Amino acid sequence: MRLDRRVVLALITIVVLVLAAWLFWPRDPAAQADATFARIKAAIERSDANGVVSELHPAYPYGQLWPAYFENSELKAALGGDDDEGPRRMAKRGLAAMFFQRGENHLRMAYEIHSAIAQDGVVTVDVTLEVGADNGAGQVVSPLTHHRFVLAPSGWFSGLKVRGHDKIDISL
Repeated sequence: MRLDRRVVLALITIVVLVLAAWLFWPRDPAAQADATFARIKAAIERSDANGVVSELHPAYPYGQLWPAYFENSELKAALGGDDDEGPRRMAKRGLAAMFFQRGENHLRMAYEIHSAIAQDGVVTVDVTLEVGADNGAGQVVSPLTHHRFVLAPSGWFSGLKVRGHDKIDISL
């Protein structure tokens, strides 16, 4: 059996891409954690609700971490959160509404990673962060000093996603 030249070229291209991804994909937990928080920061500053929620791991326990929002039956009905995709959809809609209410006064996020420790397939990150109005008029998330986040991969090349964290109080 003779392989078509295009098939051989495609196979070589795939092998080269996989090898390049393996060689250049950041394996250092601190670099991976920084990349995750940088993506969240950029999404917040663009007022991109979908971008923020896309950084949450598929196993992120919305109701457990934010019971006042995700276990509220009135809010669930208003934001369409009664099915399997509900919490993710509620988060996107809630963030989009918050971004919309702010108008041109976008949010900004500042963070500093103090440590990132990889163990048992997750990365535990000690981070200080705050989220507030771009014009300095108020904070949405008061400074969280040495706050614990748990990051985990959600696919082969997806990077780390937020799987959990210590409780965060937000003012809406």
